[in-house]
Amino acid sequence: MEVAELIRDARQAAGLTQLEVALKARTAQPAVAAYESGARTPTIATLERLLRACEHDMQVLARPRLRRGASSLAELAPQVAEDLRDGRERDAVRVLFGFADDFRGSSRAGKIALIREEPPSTGDGRFDAALAGIAELFAARGANQVDGRTSVTAANRSSPAGEEDGASVIPGEAMSSVADAIAAPSWVNGPTRFVEPWWFLASRPAFHAYTLAHTPAALARHGVFMAREVFDRV
Repeated sequence: MEVAELIRDARQAAGLTQLEVALKARTAQPAVAAYESGARTPTIATLERLLRACEHDMQVLARPRLRRGASSLAELAPQVAEDLRDGRERDAVRVLFGFADDFRGSSRAGKIALIREEPPSTGDGRFDAALAGIAELFAARGANQVDGRTSVTAANRSSPAGEEDGASVIPGEAMSSVADAIAAPSWVNGPTRFVEPWWFLASRPAFHAYTLAHTPAALARHGVFMAREVFDRV
């Protein structure tokens, strides 16, 4: 709701005229008219006075800016679980892919909010691991567009591709700047967030070798294999 509409609705609900509101809020009637028309924007302090004059309390709520309609991983997990229960695994996979656009279209604070909360179990270990891998992958890219070209530090888990502990690097990947990175949430290291045998997502057996070589390290360490360009096709 716009500020002008908020003031007007509050005044009308209180059954007051603009002059009466002005007197109670210690301002002038033309100022109230200007605020209600949108010609002027009140300060936070002035807005609170106007609303109090209209017998309303004001609460300030700050929320991270998200892409319109974006859902967090925690909110998507029940949808994935429902698709799986109904035998719609391909739809469940599309839900995972669609998260990329929500993440890219959100502010940095919004991106943190989208991956912060641990998703409930989907009832399928593959998807539980994939949610963790996606959160870790996107956190590594931080404010930049997620394209998979990053290195990820493996925590308490060896990379399945025979890499040494520490920085796991897929050939050809570039190091993400520290300033861009978002701290991966701790839930991604939970014992249910790794799957064995490995899951080759959206890949035919004939292409497993290619997928192994082109899966981002953040996904690979969770046992989920998917070529990085898959996210660019959604």
